[in-house]
Amino acid sequence: MKILPSFFIFSFLLLLLLLLLLLPPSASQTSYYVPVDNIAVDCGTEANTDTGDRKWVGDVNTKFSPSEPPNTVNKSTVKSIISNTINEALYKTARLSRSPFTYSFPVTPGPKFIRLYFLPENYDEFHRFDAFFTVQAAHFTLLKNFSAALVADSSNKSVIPKEYCVHVVGEAPKLNITFIPSPNSYAFINGIEVVSMPENLYYSPAEQGMTTPIIGNNIALELYHRKNLGGDDIFPSQDSGMYRTWDGSNFHVTTKRAFKIHNYSISIHYTTTTPNFTATDSVYQSAIILGTNRTLNSKQNLSLQLPVDVGFNYLVRLHFCQIHTNELGKQRIFTVFINRRNITVVNIDSVNTPSYEDYNVPMAAGNESFILVDLHPLPSESFDVILNGYEVFKQSNGTNLAVPNPVVALAPEDKPVAKNSNATVIIAAVCSSVGFAILFSIVGFVVIWKQSKKKTKRRKKKKKTREDKLLPERRCRIFTFEEICEATDYFSKEREIGVGGFGAVYKGIFEDEDDLTVAIKRLNPESNQGEQEFVTEIELLSELRHFNLVSLIGYCLENKEMLLVYEFMPNGTFKDHLYDTSNSLLPWRKRLEICVGAARGLDYLHTGFDRPIIHRDVKTTNILLDENWVARVSDFGMSKLGQTNTAVSTAVKGTWGYLDPEYHRRLKVTEKSDVFSFGVILFEVLCGRKPLDPLAGEEKFKLTLWAKKCLEKGNVYEIIDPNLKGKISCDCLKQYLELATTCINDHSKNRPRMKEVEEKLRFILKLQEEADGDCSDADLSYPEEPFSPIRSSRSSLRTESYKNHIATMLSGSDFTASSLMSEEMLSEQSSGSVAYSRKT
Repeated sequence: MKILPSFFIFSFLLLLLLLLLLLPPSASQTSYYVPVDNIAVDCGTEANTDTGDRKWVGDVNTKFSPSEPPNTVNKSTVKSIISNTINEALYKTARLSRSPFTYSFPVTPGPKFIRLYFLPENYDEFHRFDAFFTVQAAHFTLLKNFSAALVADSSNKSVIPKEYCVHVVGEAPKLNITFIPSPNSYAFINGIEVVSMPENLYYSPAEQGMTTPIIGNNIALELYHRKNLGGDDIFPSQDSGMYRTWDGSNFHVTTKRAFKIHNYSISIHYTTTTPNFTATDSVYQSAIILGTNRTLNSKQNLSLQLPVDVGFNYLVRLHFCQIHTNELGKQRIFTVFINRRNITVVNIDSVNTPSYEDYNVPMAAGNESFILVDLHPLPSESFDVILNGYEVFKQSNGTNLAVPNPVVALAPEDKPVAKNSNATVIIAAVCSSVGFAILFSIVGFVVIWKQSKKKTKRRKKKKKTREDKLLPERRCRIFTFEEICEATDYFSKEREIGVGGFGAVYKGIFEDEDDLTVAIKRLNPESNQGEQEFVTEIELLSELRHFNLVSLIGYCLENKEMLLVYEFMPNGTFKDHLYDTSNSLLPWRKRLEICVGAARGLDYLHTGFDRPIIHRDVKTTNILLDENWVARVSDFGMSKLGQTNTAVSTAVKGTWGYLDPEYHRRLKVTEKSDVFSFGVILFEVLCGRKPLDPLAGEEKFKLTLWAKKCLEKGNVYEIIDPNLKGKISCDCLKQYLELATTCINDHSKNRPRMKEVEEKLRFILKLQEEADGDCSDADLSYPEEPFSPIRSSRSSLRTESYKNHIATMLSGSDFTASSLMSEEMLSEQSSGSVAYSRKT
């Protein structure tokens, strides 16, 4: 009798199992696509790696090891990451090389996903900003002169995944992926995926005619956006067999009144036109809608703003599935507008049945760098729209998918993360009874709560004390937020005069103070700069008074708003009058005078106090020009107090293109870091172009490297701004190039001090003034033979001719009055200026 119940229970469970096996698969059991080629390579290791989503094979001593050209001197190597900020197993190692290397994957013919994974970090002697390289796959150029570090910093991301689609042809094809370092650079890769896809997923058969965008086999695609609207992130293992990642954020939805909906219990009914591999079930089980208010819906759109690169065509795919029926009905009819053009009408009336629409969107150069998608409801049962997800792919131009690198300011966290070597370990005793444990927890909670209230009070008191001490009223005015709003016409677009790293800059007018005109910087909450930069600028500028430095009028710290108020600078920035501008370009002598003033201001920072002040962001947009074209150094948010004749350890800050390479390598900053940046400015002034120009090609991308190569070959004329040709005296040009090349010496010990730079510039200006006086038409010739500047160390700056001219120059009555002012006189002057980057 005791055995019988057990027998019946076993029989019942067996029967239940058989019934479950005979039932049709549910939505959660959908049979997805199984890729024929499914390759995942973890670069830089010989071990296999499990990331949770899938297993990866190493490329060291395996069939996936890359090949290199014969007689390669710099063989590829493998490195582990130095920092421990990334926990993902895939990014622990990388393959790096200063020579080309190629991965060759045996695959079947047909369309493939190619995914490349980059973590731009320092790998031993390989520094993150030295990596520039080209990537080619099949006959397509996927990336050219690519810098993962610049892309990561511009997007505030730690890792950079790239996804492409290419069509492989041939009977027994191999897919070759080649990494080619740019000159004086290296290439690296952390992971590679090659995954098959169904023939008709994105590539369109020719027999479909023009009813859908034709993505032929000769076109490569690059993924820009893949979103799951209304739902969560979808990870590779949750995709429909192809390891795609779907982002669950609604960042690109600009409609404020939109609602998320989801229904994960429903079964999705796929069709022949929308097979089950098109997207995973979760994409179609969530969506965003406008809602049930017909009156409001008739007056608004569901809008997307999708950032892209201009100069390419794009495939835009919108995913739809009716999963929500309200009391008004199930039918949704709406118009789709792309870039404000009426494209098509979509009718969604079948519940739980997915569909998608593809659109071919050209984005010509010169257009806005956004694709605008608007869904407008039309009269129907529900008078609403629905959107479940979207994908955006860039189409290749011929064989090219590459775009220039972004140019960004480097502004990582200023405070290094300290290791807590005295961390306490709290060991909780196990209570003998449940009642005692509960009592103990309640008592502990009360104690912690009271302590946290005390800490909060202390923090508030500390913050208030710091704000009270931040700026004494006698040094700097404290504005109310209401005063700022009235002065800027409530931050109207018409008053916006520029945008910088800190945020937008507005022109402010205080009408009740004789129309006092000011410039007001308003912190952008999403800016890399923040409270620390705000406090630093106030503390420094409240103490600094110099004719060639920006003066601070006041600040506002109210309603979580951080604003800085300066006197208005009518002539904008130095850069505004050098290139890429509709303004009149500055003549050579005026450029020299501005350089002299900027050097004098920087020298005051370096030597005017007990401890030097290192600016750390010296560039032409931070040299401002008042109504008399006098140079004013501005923007001290990144400045750092140094130690006399000693380097200071700090996180790297500055702007890429002006950044001292020694500072970047050693993470130690000195006054000579500012000298290097000023040397870049000297070349910028002479050449009339930006320090980094992605459109100039690989050889000319970085101004200083290109200029040095031209000078080594004696090609002086090639680098000079065409607007200056015939306007620079021979002696002046020689001395100027000598100074500029010495300032950008790779080793800081060989660079001059800023005081020496200022003196040499005054000497150079004097040479030009004398030459102008000797030539009635002021049209000066170059030497008949090209020359290279002297490769000098700091000591060689003081030539005998230079020494002899210094005394004459300082005592001469013909030198400009502003140049003859003593530092004591200059320190008493009040200057009017503002730091901003003017819109062009």
